Amino acid sequence: MDEDANDPRIPRPLGVWSVKEHVYPKFARIVRHFQEKGELAELPVDSIIRLTITSLAGFLAARFLLLPDHNWDDEAEMERTIHVLMNGLRR
Repeated sequence: MDEDANDPRIPRPLGVWSVKEHVYPKFARIVRHFQEKGELAELPVDSIIRLTITSLAGFLAARFLLLPDHNWDDEAEMERTIHVLMNGLRR
C-alpha cells in the first residue's frame, strides 16, 4: 500500500476524493438546515443532492456541449432550473 496516500502534506489533484470529503458534507449540512426550517422536502439528503447535481449538470451540458451556439439567457435559465428544483414542474 502506498504510504503517502493519506499524508495530508502531499498535495492531491482536485477530484472525486475532494468532492466527497469537502463539498458533500457542506452541501449535506445546508440541505439538513433548510429541511429543519421546513423549506425543503423531507426526502433523503442524498436524493436531494443527486437531484440538484443532475439538474445543474443537465443545464451545463445543454449550455456548453449540446447547444453552445444557442442564444441562451443564462440568468433566466438558472432561475428556471432553481424554480424547478424548488417547485417541481406543476403549475
